[in-house]
Amino acid sequence: MPPRMLYKPLLFCVTLALALGGAGEAWAQSQDVVVPEEKFYASGNIFGYFESAQDGLSGSSFGGGASFGYYMRPKWTFGAELAIPGYFTDDDDDDDLAVQQHRHIEVAALIGWHPARGTMADVGLLIGLSYVRIESRSEELGDFTSNRGALALGLDWRLPVTSSFAVVPQARMHVTTGTVVLRAGVGLQVDF
Repeated sequence: MPPRMLYKPLLFCVTLALALGGAGEAWAQSQDVVVPEEKFYASGNIFGYFESAQDGLSGSSFGGGASFGYYMRPKWTFGAELAIPGYFTDDDDDDDLAVQQHRHIEVAALIGWHPARGTMADVGLLIGLSYVRIESRSEELGDFTSNRGALALGLDWRLPVTSSFAVVPQARMHVTTGTVVLRAGVGLQVDF
């Protein structure tokens, strides 16, 4: 799907995220919310990776990553994350660079808003910037890389298992010139 065709799914995702965040905050206000005292968090995650580019180079793969962050205030976080997907193969017969392997390695800095932190409705809305290292391999040209900046958007839903351990389903979108990358996965988070 070309990036220009992704505005409707993007609008839907942003609307859904804001609705979940608002509902979580309303629910949290009606409950006695116990906010954990932990200030730092770290997590490891696995994800599915989907890329759509204007140049026709699109595909999907799986990958893993890690994130680290700090609760600046009870409802606000600042964090950094690294995502390393596997290569996907573009084997379009019409392409001069046939059997090209490609991936985006992303390092992002994100600010998050968690309106219902410490509850089962702990949905975090994230926004930030990312540094993207684009790695490609082809039979004709060999290995080559380039670098770009991107806008990063995200959604985390923290499901507490214990007071300092949680399972976190998550989604990320990185938008840069002519390319949209989507990641959906799950992480294991430890607060300390």
